[in-house]
This record gives sequence, C-alpha cells and structure tokens, in this order.
Amino acid sequence: MAKRERLRYKQVKMILSHLSRPFKADKRQVFEIIDYQDYQILMIDGQPMFLLYGDHVIPVLRLILDEGYTLPQVVVDSGAVPFITKGADLMRPGIVRMDEFGREEPVVIREERYGKPLAIGISLFSSDEISSMSSGKVVRNIHHVGDKIWSGDLDG
Repeated sequence: MAKRERLRYKQVKMILSHLSRPFKADKRQVFEIIDYQDYQILMIDGQPMFLLYGDHVIPVLRLILDEGYTLPQVVVDSGAVPFITKGADLMRPGIVRMDEFGREEPVVIREERYGKPLAIGISLFSSDEISSMSSGKVVRNIHHVGDKIWSGDLDG
C-alpha cells in the first residue's frame, strides 16, 4: 500500500501556485500526498489530480481532458498508440510532430488522428535534440490512459 500523508490547505495552495493556470481548491476538501514510483500524487477528496515530479506540478490526464490544462505536446502515429496506452516509453520513430520543450520537462503524448491525450511523460531530451535523432527512447511514460492513476485505484 502506498504511503499517504494528509496536507494542510496552506501547503496545497503553495503547491498549486506553481501551475500555469489557477485551480480552485477549497479548505473543506481533503488533501493527501501519495508516494508513487519516483514521484508523488496530490489527491483531492480521494481523486488523483496532480503529479509532483521534481519542481513540476503536472495535471493528470483527466484534468487535461476535462479542464483544458495544457502541457507541451508530442504527437504520435497510430502505430505507437497501443504501446503508449500500455505504459511503454516513447521511442523516436513514433513521433509525428512536437512542441518545443527542454530536457526533463513534462509533456502530453497525443495520438495523431483525433488529438486525444494518451499519456504524460518526462522528456529525456529537448525537442531540438529529439528532432535530430532517428531512434531511441525519448520520453519516459509516467501516467497513461488505463493505469492506476487514471482509474483512481492507488491502494491496490
């Protein structure tokens, strides 16, 4: 079972101040941090809302889908989709296009046909470096559609 720590509203406000757009939090809500793999998950009222990775506060896929939060994007071809949605890291040949970003930056991985977000990853290289590559792993997949964060089943 993952370690949970209850947070005060003041702590949550400090964390959320790092977001590029505001998120409405209320003092009556229950805020928890869960240690998960090599990052943390900010839970609000029992729902995973943000990933805390290094200095980055990253909205989960549901917030990107439902609330319009944005991250730099990497668009992949249809051949990469089944691998990404099973948690595989992104390899260079699957990329169709991408925004500009630096090394160790969070990105959203989208499929080419409909633009749906599939995963959130951490870039292993900058977009300029990736552009000059022809092969190799370029984005580490940390959260994808269908995983435990997506389903909210972090106790299992």
